[in-house]
Amino acid sequence: MGGAESWDSPMRVLIVEDDRAARSLLRFVLEEVGGHTVVEAADGQRGLELAPGCDLAITDLVLPGPDGYSFCRSLRERSAVPILAVSGTRNATQDRVRALETGADAFLPKPFEPTELLARVEALARRARRAAPPTEAGQVRAGRLALDLVQRTATVAGGPTVALTPTECRLLARLARSPGQVVPRVDLEQALWGVVGRPGSGTLASYVAALRRKLEPDPRRPRLVLTMRCLGYRLA
Repeated sequence: MGGAESWDSPMRVLIVEDDRAARSLLRFVLEEVGGHTVVEAADGQRGLELAPGCDLAITDLVLPGPDGYSFCRSLRERSAVPILAVSGTRNATQDRVRALETGADAFLPKPFEPTELLARVEALARRARRAAPPTEAGQVRAGRLALDLVQRTATVAGGPTVALTPTECRLLARLARSPGQVVPRVDLEQALWGVVGRPGSGTLASYVAALRRKLEPDPRRPRLVLTMRCLGYRLA
């Protein structure tokens, strides 16, 4: 996937949306207001075909055929391009959590203001470009932890290698960059979703719990990912 060199440089944005009027509105906002180039797809399969060469993808979650969650999962398996999921259903919190679990980087409920859409797009672009490149082997080591950023796997003290979701990998990588130090919740939320206080109460804690289930011998008595009450989390 390509990428512009600075956050405010024009990007090539993929829109996956089956509603023609919604696609037209997104195109207008991104091209006429944001100055970006837009490519359109009416379904997830066509979106995957058009994704190579795009800097960012925006997908609706309700699509004909394979839905937006399947699109997020398939695109994430082959690319690190930022994905913004949008949805107009009534189950916004459920949609948000599921979208993030399947590979989206951010979620925006419909209806939304054009200025918020552009702010989200630019925040995702900035975060993607600021991300530190992995080591030559794609490895991060912190104490007993070995994290593979390319394969999205983790190993603790020679134990079994476990697969991580994209969000779990970002969370663990952020903690591993500050081993032994308390990382505030706001810093983790910013690293995961580009915003503070979103995408819903308890979601950060749910990802920490998922990491513990995968990495801790006894998730109820964690020894690796520790909670620092009222402060944040710490990687032991």
